[in-house]
Amino acid sequence: MEKTRAVSAQDFVEYGIAFRRPQSPSMDLMRRRWQSQREQPISDLDDPFDVWPPGRIRLFFSHTAVHRELVGSVATALERWPFACFVAHEEIEPSLAWQEVIESALSTCHALVAFVTDDFRTSNWCDQELGWALGRGRVVIPVRLTLDPHGFAGSIQAVPSSLETAAGVTAEKIASALATAVFRGTRPGSELLLDPLTDAIIDQFAASPSFDLTRRRFEFLRRIPRAMWTPERRLRVDAACERNAQIREAGLGDGRPVPEAVRALWE
Repeated sequence: MEKTRAVSAQDFVEYGIAFRRPQSPSMDLMRRRWQSQREQPISDLDDPFDVWPPGRIRLFFSHTAVHRELVGSVATALERWPFACFVAHEEIEPSLAWQEVIESALSTCHALVAFVTDDFRTSNWCDQELGWALGRGRVVIPVRLTLDPHGFAGSIQAVPSSLETAAGVTAEKIASALATAVFRGTRPGSELLLDPLTDAIIDQFAASPSFDLTRRRFEFLRRIPRAMWTPERRLRVDAACERNAQIREAGLGDGRPVPEAVRALWE
């Protein structure tokens, strides 16, 4: 019987190099299939468990169970922006296979928000959720609650926050960080979110129910790059400025009427 040789570190190096070489058609097919999954835009139809409301940017919240109440409050605060948040401990119905729902939510989210705490690294799930999102080319937004992000996420600028920070403040920081990441193209996967985020921001702005929310949502509207203002999007915003009195009659802090400031975004 042939004696089994102990595996060395060099074996792993050689195996890794060999694995990365396209040595067979099946390996090439696997790579192409994985790459196509990374480049495939997400639509409202991609939601087998019906966990995402339509027309919103889908955020998967990765967090430990101890902090679910805080994370749930942040999710609620983010609903005033064009986001839908999946908080596993709150969103899964008892009758559903929870692991399947989590996998589905991970596969169909636009971005992952990781709430990094001292116990994040020791969780059985958080690191896997974060790695899943990074591997599939999703935008990742780490939120530093008590600890800096680690591993591959350590190179990503974290949103500064704390366990004592008001949920609304943390929510606004997350929304701002995501808009910056997408519109400036600073994160892998951001190009897939350009159109969905632009349209979601416009839809939320058009439905503003108060002067205050009109002004706050305008701050996100003005982040949209000039190149994204297609004729169809201009018409949608023009129509909202005429139809919605909370936009038509609103003013900004500098004294400009909101409709005037809006049209200056593309003129």
